[in-house]
Amino acid sequence: NNISSIEFECELTEIRDAMFEDCLGLTRVVVPEGVESIGREAFRGCKALTSVTLPASLRRIGAMAFRACKAMSHIDLPEGLEVIDEEAFDYCTHLTELTVPSTIRQIGNKAFYNCDRMMQLVVKTQQPPTAAEKINDNLKKIVLKVPAGAAQAYGSATGWNKFRNIQEE
Repeated sequence: NNISSIEFECELTEIRDAMFEDCLGLTRVVVPEGVESIGREAFRGCKALTSVTLPASLRRIGAMAFRACKAMSHIDLPEGLEVIDEEAFDYCTHLTELTVPSTIRQIGNKAFYNCDRMMQLVVKTQQPPTAAEKINDNLKKIVLKVPAGAAQAYGSATGWNKFRNIQEE
């Protein structure tokens, strides 16, 4: 609970499951280049976490990895990220906007559930990534922004077709 900042000085390829779960004082994390996956519940319950820097090497964010990181209002997801597992950002109640990179292939069930303040989700890939039926629980208010010419594809794809407001960039 006394850890407030983490900046790794060693070579890593993964942040293991539950590695920093419930570190209540943690406010800042810099994940080093070379890390390809963030494990299940790795930062779950880090309620004070406001700053997360992710590397270009990251390919997967595990299930519930950032669940209940309630202070996090912004996170940059790097190009190269391919998978966001189920409930990865569930209960990130201060997250207002999120941009998903063009390399994403799959978004898990309830990945952005209970993100009560989310107003905009930007997805950079032309073809809709595979998504669960339930991505978020408040799709009436969230604007889904997609690449030019992609609105029809998103409007008919599983999970994405639940969004009420799909706009092309």
